[in-house]
Formats: sequence, structure tokens, C-alpha cells
Amino acid sequence: MSQIIYPYLRGNVADVIQRAGFPPVHMAEINFQAMYDQQQRMAAEQKLQ
Repeated sequence: MSQIIYPYLRGNVADVIQRAGFPPVHMAEINFQAMYDQQQRMAAEQKLQ
């Protein structure tokens, strides 16, 4: 779900900040699938110990 929402949210936040007169903000892209996979691997490793 967050993979779908984040790009739109990122664009909207940048737009609101720019319209408010602040310097442009560049939010980094996030690979939520890779984060989830890493957390799953870490949890599995902890169960094995």
C-alpha cells in the first residue's frame, strides 16, 4: 500500500512546501519492499537463535 501512496504523498508535500514559499524539498525514494524483506529476514534469524 505504501508503495502506491508514497510517490503521490512525496509530490504533494514538495508542492505544499514550495507554495508556502520555502526552499524546495527533495524527499528520497524508499523501497518499501526491500525494507519489508530485510525485516522478515532479521526476524527469521532471531527465531533461529
